[in-house]
Amino acid sequence: MTDKPSFIDLFCGAGGFSLGFIKAGMESKGAIDIDVNSCNTYMNNILPNDITKTKCADIRKLPLINFVDTIGGKKIDVLVGGPPCQGFSHIGRSKIASLTDQVPKFVNDPRNTLYKRFIKIAKILKPPIIVMENVRGIHTHKNGLTSLLITESFKRIGYKCEGKLLNAANYGVPQKRERIIFIGVLSDFAKKHSISPADLYPQKTHYMPPIIIDRTNKYKNFQTHLSPENEVLLPPVTVSDAFSTLPHLKNGGGDEEMPYPSTCNGQFPKKCGNKYLHDWIYSSLDGHKSKKAVYNHHSRNHRPLDIEIFKYMKPGMIYRDLPTKYKIYGTKYFQDKFKKLIPTKPSWTVVAHLAKDGYM
Repeated sequence: MTDKPSFIDLFCGAGGFSLGFIKAGMESKGAIDIDVNSCNTYMNNILPNDITKTKCADIRKLPLINFVDTIGGKKIDVLVGGPPCQGFSHIGRSKIASLTDQVPKFVNDPRNTLYKRFIKIAKILKPPIIVMENVRGIHTHKNGLTSLLITESFKRIGYKCEGKLLNAANYGVPQKRERIIFIGVLSDFAKKHSISPADLYPQKTHYMPPIIIDRTNKYKNFQTHLSPENEVLLPPVTVSDAFSTLPHLKNGGGDEEMPYPSTCNGQFPKKCGNKYLHDWIYSSLDGHKSKKAVYNHHSRNHRPLDIEIFKYMKPGMIYRDLPTKYKIYGTKYFQDKFKKLIPTKPSWTVVAHLAKDGYM
């Protein structure tokens, strides 16, 4: 490998995957996505000095050899990416079913084969390591056949590969977010360095105790259980850890950039008390380090009745638990339209359609 390992990000989105690899000491050599806003965000934050290496195009229509030439040839160490996953997601399938008034089932979604494009590019570039993520639903899709097909496809082009289900909450993220992470190591590279895909998965740093809610006792009976494994891990990062010192907003308020609360005075932990938010602000991208600001902090506009419902809800309650007078959106689809977060636990998964038809 080079002194500073390099990678290419396929289906890069706004660059979250890339940011993680950069913070691990690696360098982005290029990226591709179909969404213009995502590409602009990636260019501004990840590759601001060479915008030509961020391709905004449909990867299914882009000649692969042209893409390889554009990003500087074949010398990379890792190929990363998260092919669009709505067709594999249990929530995505349910959403499509709700729009077509069908019983939830797997839909012939063209996005379901985009992982094959990832494999084709891996075959051309032959990086020592590949990392591909997808929703947990891919693990059960077609009774596990799709997940098996992915690992076998990588094996056919020379990689040792496996997929493992990881939860972000086990690594200090204040959100329960499960994803299948496929890791492949080129067979010759694996033999030379005596490593396998299993060696590259991170060890858990935080435990995530199960939540038992007694729905007959007004959500007061929250219980946690510690296993021997949990006793050596850190406690989970909670909703309160992440949100407690964010600037307070009025209904519909907020801004793209807001100063860090003056009560914190840029200090931790004497006045602020929120290590998660403090660390995030002070370890963000280089261009933002000195601003000590909070970004993209907005509140949606809520109707007075919605606000009344929010006040009624106890932590852990969801839409289907509400009394009839508050079930103003019906109950046929998405019975978790409203979900009241539990301050002392990690958030549940933030879904893609949240901005359009849900509240948390």
